[in-house]
Amino acid sequence: MNKRSLRSFAFGIFMTVSIIGCFSFFQKEPKQQESIPMKDAKALLEKSGYVILPVTEYEELQKQTPIQEKEEAVQNVQEADPSVDSIKNYQLEITEGLAPNDIAAKLAENQIIKNEKEFTDFLINQNYHTKIQLGSFPLTNQMSYQQIADIITKR
Repeated sequence: MNKRSLRSFAFGIFMTVSIIGCFSFFQKEPKQQESIPMKDAKALLEKSGYVILPVTEYEELQKQTPIQEKEEAVQNVQEADPSVDSIKNYQLEITEGLAPNDIAAKLAENQIIKNEKEFTDFLINQNYHTKIQLGSFPLTNQMSYQQIADIITKR
């Protein structure tokens, strides 16, 4: 590196630092948000219609909600068509490694669905096959494929 290229390099660095310095000097600083005391924040949130819960209560509610929703879905289906007197209930047990076609076979065997291939295709086409939960699920033969899928999957 000769003297001339060294000076050019140093001048380039000087200009770059000068431009960055001018930009940061003249740039407006963002306003700092005021911190609101906890009492005022809670009051503001409650006034806006929010409910404030301790973390333990929130976690407990999260655990209960999916189970209650699934049970309510089963009850709603049973109440929707009371004229049908041949409602068949089935408690589906889904264990690890159970494929959608195995689930469909169990449901067809217990007369919850009529066509296991059709149900398997429905699960796969609607991407329910990737969201199937492990556990025990109450089902009836009056449920649609959509209702069954909603109960046995993450939603």
